[in-house]
Amino acid sequence: MNEVALVFGGKSELLGVLSEPTAEPRQESRPAFLLLNAGTVGRVGPNRLYVKLARSLAARGFPVLRFDFSGVGDSPPRADHLPLDESTVDEVREAVDLLEERGTADRFVLLGICSGGYFALRAACADTRVSGLAMINCSGPLEVTDREIARTLVRHYRRIALHSSFRAKTLRKLLTLDFDRRGVLEAVRTQWTSARPSAGATRPAALDLEADVRTVCRRGVRTLFIHSEGDVGLDYMQLYLGAAIRELSGSGSLQFEVLPRANHVFTLTAHQAQLVESVGRWAVSLVREDV
Repeated sequence: MNEVALVFGGKSELLGVLSEPTAEPRQESRPAFLLLNAGTVGRVGPNRLYVKLARSLAARGFPVLRFDFSGVGDSPPRADHLPLDESTVDEVREAVDLLEERGTADRFVLLGICSGGYFALRAACADTRVSGLAMINCSGPLEVTDREIARTLVRHYRRIALHSSFRAKTLRKLLTLDFDRRGVLEAVRTQWTSARPSAGATRPAALDLEADVRTVCRRGVRTLFIHSEGDVGLDYMQLYLGAAIRELSGSGSLQFEVLPRANHVFTLTAHQAQLVESVGRWAVSLVREDV
C-alpha cells in the first residue's frame, strides 16, 4: 500500500490522504472509497477509525481518500461561506473529480460516521458517479425537530433498558440512580406535550431522509447502514425509516447491520475490528456483484 498527501479544491484548499493498493496490474476495476469527516473530527476519524478503514480497504485492493472538509482538521474555511449542507456536497464532488482526473477510479463509494454518513447520502443524491454508500451510526438529518428527538430518546431508553445486551448494566444504573434523570424526564415531557403537533408544525426531517434513501436505492446505489447497538441513531432509523428499511432490504437495495455491544464511536478495539471487517466484506461484495 502507498499513501500520498493531496491538496485540492476550488473555494478552499482541502487536504487529504490517498491510500492506494500496490498490486499491479489491477485485476478488476474497483471503486474508490471516500471517507467523510465525522462531525469536527479530522480525517483520521474517531479513535483513528478512518486510518484503519482506509488501510484495510487498500489491502483489499480499493483506493481510499480520506480528506478534511473546509474548516475541519487541516483544511481552512471556505472564502465564500457556503452553508454546510451545500459546501460538503460541493467538496465531495471536487474530491471525486480529483480521483477521476488522476485515473484512480470511475466509480465511487462514500462512507461516513455520524454526520459524515448524512453528508455522504446528500452527496450521493447529487452525483451519479457514486455507486455505493455506507452510513455508519448516522443519527439522521441536522435539522431534526424537538418531537423527533424526544420520540427517538424515549425509544432509545426503552430499548437499552429492556431489549439490549446492556440490560444488566442499565438495571444497575437504575438501582443506584446513576443515570441522566433530567434527560429522561425531559424526553418524556417533550414527547407528551408534542404528541399532537399543531397544523403549522415543522415538517419532519425524516420525510426528506427517507426520500433521499429511496432516491439512491432506486438509482442502483448499493447502500449499507451500520449501527452500534448502543447508538441512539439506531432508534431514529428504526422509528422513522423502519418500514422503508425493511422494504429496501428485501429488494436487495439496502443492507442493515447492527454491531452488538458497540457504542457510537467504537471505543473498544474489538468493536473497531468488527466494523472494519464488516465494511471490508461489504466492499468485496460490491465487486463480486459487478463481475
